[in-house]
Amino acid sequence: MFSYTLQPTVSSLPDKESIATTTDIQRLKIDWEIPENTEFVGATVVAGTSKGLVGVAPSVIRVNEAGEPDAAGTILRLSGDNETVGNGPKSSLNTPGGIAVEKTKTDMDGNPTADGSTKFQLPAVEVTVKALAEGVVTPKVRVSGDAANYNSETNYDTFLARAFALGSEQNAPTFCTPKDGKRPANDVPVNAGGQALATVTIGAGGPVDPVDPVDPVDPGAGSVDLGSLGSLFQS
Repeated sequence: MFSYTLQPTVSSLPDKESIATTTDIQRLKIDWEIPENTEFVGATVVAGTSKGLVGVAPSVIRVNEAGEPDAAGTILRLSGDNETVGNGPKSSLNTPGGIAVEKTKTDMDGNPTADGSTKFQLPAVEVTVKALAEGVVTPKVRVSGDAANYNSETNYDTFLARAFALGSEQNAPTFCTPKDGKRPANDVPVNAGGQALATVTIGAGGPVDPVDPVDPVDPGAGSVDLGSLGSLFQS
């Protein structure tokens, strides 16, 4: 049995996007796959590892392909009480909820940013598993099935961006997949962010060395559908 730690990189809410002025982010969610060749033991949010978050306190739960809490599910979900923009029983495309970020125009140290962006950090998650056989264990973000496709509610990184444009408040459900290109086709392979985040070699007998923390792909380092800020906020 061994543990490893996952944490998204520091993220940013821009001050403006096209003709829109952003206001906040709601319903943040990150999904990871429970690695093959393992038996899931448990997962916890590491206290004190997040910054700039408001709303519902982050928690990690096990869900199935439909995003429903499931003790036999193959996915680990970091969210605020499973309140998401899709793929779950508490999803919404236009109401606040879950993990949120208020616009402060500050960096991670609380200093004003030159471009008016707001920096924030989702917490780390410590995952404990038991290896089932010799071989390797490769943690990765959710990319199985439709989760690797462009503009899918099952994408590993999803959230609700909100902004003011065209004289009113606008909602932009956002879906991120680890693929290169603005609108990649389903048959385009995932980039490095969708592949193994680390490789743990399992030998025969003896203790397993602890695994160093690994960082998933930057949520901004794949294709992002601002379903968004591109279509909703155009004049």
